[in-house]
Amino acid sequence: MGPVRGIATFVEYWIVRVNKWEDAPDSLKEQKYFRVEYNIYERGLTECEINGANLRFKLRERRENEHTDCYGLRKELSDYVRTTPGQQDSLPPLDSLPCLIADHPPIVTPE
Repeated sequence: MGPVRGIATFVEYWIVRVNKWEDAPDSLKEQKYFRVEYNIYERGLTECEINGANLRFKLRERRENEHTDCYGLRKELSDYVRTTPGQQDSLPPLDSLPCLIADHPPIVTPE
């Protein structure tokens, strides 16, 4: 049997803490945490990469024709697996977090 093929895009849902966002839209400048829909067109991240201390994301706001809420099936904080750096963070309620989209994997940057 050959490889399984399909036409769907794999998606992961994350909660992301942004420590520095130089060109953030005015409406998001005061936000620290975001719900992120990561559309996996290239590759997923390894556990080592996800647990790295510094990741650089290219995030964007939802387009008008994108009908996502950045939740998927993860409606509670307990549905998310915390990264090693985020273990001690106190997170705000999920429904208070803006929804952003990531179309490319984050880049692991040196600490």
